[in-house]
Amino acid sequence: MDKFTIENMNLYYGKFHALKNVNIRMKKNRITAFIGPSGCGKSTLLKSLNRMNDLVEGCKITGDIRLDNEDIYGDMDVNILRKRVGMVFQKANPFPMSIYDNIAFGPRTHGIKSKKELDRIVEESLRDAAIWDELKDRLKKSALGLSGGQQQRLCIARALAVKPEVLLMDEATSALDPISTGKIEELCLKLKNDYTIVMVTHNMQQALRISDETAFFLLGEMVECNSTDAIFSNPQDKRTEDYGKVWLMREYFDKELTQLNDSLIEMGGLVEQAIKNTMKMIVDGEDLLDIAREHENRINEAEKSIQSRCLHLLLHQAPVAHDLRYVSAALKMITDLERIGDQAVDIAEMSVYIKDKKQVFNLTHILEMADNASKMVTEAIDAFVKSDIEVAKKVARQDDIVDELFNRSKNETVELIHKNKELGSEALDIVMIAKYLERIADHAVNVAEWVAFSITGSCDLSD
Repeated sequence: MDKFTIENMNLYYGKFHALKNVNIRMKKNRITAFIGPSGCGKSTLLKSLNRMNDLVEGCKITGDIRLDNEDIYGDMDVNILRKRVGMVFQKANPFPMSIYDNIAFGPRTHGIKSKKELDRIVEESLRDAAIWDELKDRLKKSALGLSGGQQQRLCIARALAVKPEVLLMDEATSALDPISTGKIEELCLKLKNDYTIVMVTHNMQQALRISDETAFFLLGEMVECNSTDAIFSNPQDKRTEDYGKVWLMREYFDKELTQLNDSLIEMGGLVEQAIKNTMKMIVDGEDLLDIAREHENRINEAEKSIQSRCLHLLLHQAPVAHDLRYVSAALKMITDLERIGDQAVDIAEMSVYIKDKKQVFNLTHILEMADNASKMVTEAIDAFVKSDIEVAKKVARQDDIVDELFNRSKNETVELIHKNKELGSEALDIVMIAKYLERIADHAVNVAEWVAFSITGSCDLSD
């Protein structure tokens, strides 16, 4: 049995033709999903089902939209319609009042005043929304204190409180974590026994998991509507098939980007450890040269692995501009990280030569440089993974500190040579260690600049 029937529907915003000759039937006690790219008309059609578009100036609708064969744009009272057809929005919007009053608001609006009856409705609605056990002891507390997932289930309970026949869900899980999303998906599967559910989603996996029918929209047209299995396994329209391929490519690309991030973090960790080991050699005299060389080998292997992943993404996928910049920047970034690894080994090798005379030299500035350079590397990697340009700018500003420490260390070492010319070769090693640390900081700044490039397309880090 059809709950909603739409025939020859057209919708205009002024002169803009937003929905074009839409024909679709939505069955009772089923979940119908609307999918398609942004701006294709999914949410516009959804809002038409309870006349939310009445609130939009210049909106004109032609054609026929029927609820149980009754014209919703005919003599039907809009308040009655919205009681029969509830809606849950993308972002949870609880009222700034208690949990209890949020649920009781609708029933009170429709004339229910009995405390006993309201108590029953509140409990029943929260149970139907699978959140009663979490909230039963907090009913008098503000709904604004709930988590995002709890707020969204509360909004579902609020919609259910007026006993609608249809529940509209406009990307109701897009802002939620996977666990909260899973709970609402499970809830929808239970609710369809008593309600008809129509949902807009950008998550095709979600549509595949829980919907019975799926309609694909493109540029204001409903391209095709069929059972979800048929839409995903055997679409009749090539446009639907092409969209599925693009989505699968996007899903694959996102997974690859996540793995790329993980690999970058791992490589960064190796670089950080390499710097720490070299400092242990200088300060404590530990013989960690073999370990330093092993770290260098692992860093080189990580560089080759990441390079291969980046080239695969660039050659075999079709990334959008932001992703293209990100992957390109990653290729440049790993070169800087590999050079930092090389310089850490250089420092380790030189520390062997100063081992017996390091007490003669003031290593304060060297150690400060190492500490700052190491932090710069860590923060630069973090900025890259999180696409945080402000952290990248912070890294760039720290370079001046390292440069100043380098000059101090160099000047002090030169003064020491004047006092004791026998320290010439060892003093030169100290200067070179400081120089390598200064270069490490420079490479960290390079990474920070690649952060800026991946975000803005420019390496400029000026405030």
